[in-house]
Amino acid sequence: MARSSRKESHTQLYHVMGRGNNEEKIFLKHGDKIKFIHFMEVMLEKAPVALYAYCIMDSHVHLIIRAELKDLSKYMHGLTGSYSLYFNGKNERAGHVFQDRYKSECIEKESYYWSCLRYVHNNPVQAGRVKEINNYPYSSVQEYLRKSSNLIHPLARKMLKSRFRTQREFFDFHKIIDYNIFLDIADEQRKRKYIVVKAQLKEFLEERQILLGEFLLNPKLRKEFIQEEHDKITISYKQIKDTLEVICLGIGFEENVSK
Repeated sequence: MARSSRKESHTQLYHVMGRGNNEEKIFLKHGDKIKFIHFMEVMLEKAPVALYAYCIMDSHVHLIIRAELKDLSKYMHGLTGSYSLYFNGKNERAGHVFQDRYKSECIEKESYYWSCLRYVHNNPVQAGRVKEINNYPYSSVQEYLRKSSNLIHPLARKMLKSRFRTQREFFDFHKIIDYNIFLDIADEQRKRKYIVVKAQLKEFLEERQILLGEFLLNPKLRKEFIQEEHDKITISYKQIKDTLEVICLGIGFEENVSK
């Protein structure tokens, strides 16, 4: 089956994700993540791209990059290739380290850029690795807090400085609730969809002052909710409906148990 062509961003900004083969852990130790950061810096000298953000998790990595599409491919090919050689050599293994080619989504609006930056930095918080973004050593949060950085492009640092006057504003921004669905590994996307749809359902019920039971018995209300969700978030009607069913079953079970 032929690969679909990659979408080109009009702003040249992309949210990029690389994941381990079969979503296995590929950053096993502290040294692995440090080595990947080293390769990110090395490849910046070989491909004309600008790095705006990153976060290295155990099984995958998130990046925000500004580049022409061909240069983005060159950078990612060199980065994942270099790390694969290192990882296989260190662990005396052969075969693919990363699953398929990297995935990317276009960042066309400034508002989505900031939402995406927040999501990338919050990955370790959502995964329960740390309580605060600044406690995780393998993300660009550390780069932004330093006076200078060899990784993060000066324009990205200038943008951040113009938006946030203090570190407290920067940290508070990362605690804002965001209902966007971002590029991620399958398990994390399922969790994200569940959290987002559940929060939106709570707001929907509170705004109309109705109970869950009334909602479940009213097809018109369910259809209205699904349509509203589809207009707000970037997932299909079927995904919203399926997620809603899981949520309602769970809430209904919890309510029955508490009685």
